Amino acid sequence: MNLKRLIALGFLGMTLGMGQAYGISVNIPGADAIMSVDEYQNYRKNTAESRLMEQKIVERVTKADEAIPNYDMSRLPADIYHNTELNHGIKYSSTVFILKDHGADIKFTVPEASIVGHTDESYGKHKEITRSGGILSYDGEWSYELRPQPKSENWEDTNIAYNKLNSESMKDVFYKKRNPISNEDKRSIKVLGANPFTYTTVNKATWDVFEYKNNRIVGTINFTMPKQPTISYHLGYIPSKSVSKKLSAQGEDTVVRTIMAPLANIVLPSVKPASDILEYTSEVHRGPFTFRTLKNSKSKGTKITKTGKQIEYFQSGKIKESISVGPLHKRDDVKAQNLLYNSLMDFVGVDSLNEGKPIQYATVWNDGLPGIYFEIKGEKDTLFIMTVFDDTHRYSHYIIKPHEVHVSNFKLRDIVQYVDYKQNKENHSKYKAGLGMPSYLLEEKLLEKIANKK
Repeated sequence: MNLKRLIALGFLGMTLGMGQAYGISVNIPGADAIMSVDEYQNYRKNTAESRLMEQKIVERVTKADEAIPNYDMSRLPADIYHNTELNHGIKYSSTVFILKDHGADIKFTVPEASIVGHTDESYGKHKEITRSGGILSYDGEWSYELRPQPKSENWEDTNIAYNKLNSESMKDVFYKKRNPISNEDKRSIKVLGANPFTYTTVNKATWDVFEYKNNRIVGTINFTMPKQPTISYHLGYIPSKSVSKKLSAQGEDTVVRTIMAPLANIVLPSVKPASDILEYTSEVHRGPFTFRTLKNSKSKGTKITKTGKQIEYFQSGKIKESISVGPLHKRDDVKAQNLLYNSLMDFVGVDSLNEGKPIQYATVWNDGLPGIYFEIKGEKDTLFIMTVFDDTHRYSHYIIKPHEVHVSNFKLRDIVQYVDYKQNKENHSKYKAGLGMPSYLLEEKLLEKIANKK
């Protein structure tokens, strides 16, 4: 993903820290067999950094409330909660990609917040990359590419049979395409590591870590899906330059393990076909969007609120669903892209919905469409919410599942997060704000400035 415009505007002047390594048991450096394969499902971070943030919020909010004359200190716990959740949503949320465009059929998760996202149509000398995109996070960049995979047993577009592939043969191919690091070629590379790997949900899988001459380090996992042998997916992680520099000083083995750890332990276990939910769901159309509800959900009627919001209610046994469509608020600025941030502020402030409980947050990218996802485990039930926007309205899909109902929360999460929409070329090559975009950059209308510079 090309983020030169953001870098030129000083966007990377923010403090970017190293993410925590996660893992599963797979033959990729950095994998950690102790961690659960479902760790990617935990969107709420519990790290030393996030706990320090929580501690500082308690101290600062308490001090601020105490400084207000005659302030009702019984409101202090709520003030701390609201500030804590707002910061968790912005900096410590996850990112989910659901790719359906251009033949794609994949869903995967990365363990970082989306500050801004981007998608591109086909490019390359021979249009060998049919679709690409990614996000900028507080830890660097996360990206994906789709490439055609020939109908053969060979690896990618080479004459090497995949079952004969090894580290040396991979390096030979890479070095023939791009010269080893030299003074003459800025795109020259050094291959720090490369090898095939095996995992139950993917085929023809490989991993690699490159170091570019400009000190950028890129780690990727590459594979086909069992039902899609002619599409090769490349999912990559690029730490920030400052992080790459610190890692390089610790030796190549440390670089490879650190770069590959989140790919091996969070991204890879999360990979699955996006279309898995279609067999047990039905379409519901609203505006330019298509949502999915449980196949046996029945409409219980529609109401229109005083604010002009239209809500249709559905029910499947004890599981309740609703889809609401309401006009954007006056403070919503489509060009400044503050809609996800405003939605976060709204949800955190509604105690009847959040019940004062810790919230699971994610930016969900349905191809180039960003949406905001909330999940709350309340006293009696779990609430799942996905919200997306067009230029005039806010669309939200709610599911409420009582704890006594034995249906997988992850299954319901997949349903809520899946949104189809009428795409056009204008959706590509645009930088779009994710949940991780901090308020001060929204106030500066950063993305509007970037769009105007094109």
